[in-house]
Amino acid sequence: MNKYLLEIGTEELPYKFVNAGIIQLKNAYEKLLNENQIKYTDIKYFKTPRRKTLIIERFEGK
Repeated sequence: MNKYLLEIGTEELPYKFVNAGIIQLKNAYEKLLNENQIKYTDIKYFKTPRRKTLIIERFEGK
């Protein structure tokens, strides 16, 4: 099983913007993977005011 980890560190964001930011990042990656026909089973995300993390499960890169 392959996993892809993307972790982004930022300056501290106000907490009310953290949810919107991680959802936008997740949606952008889903769109990118689907447009390029890259198979995956799930995208999990984790967030803090200073860090955004995506884990793409069962990632099958070309």
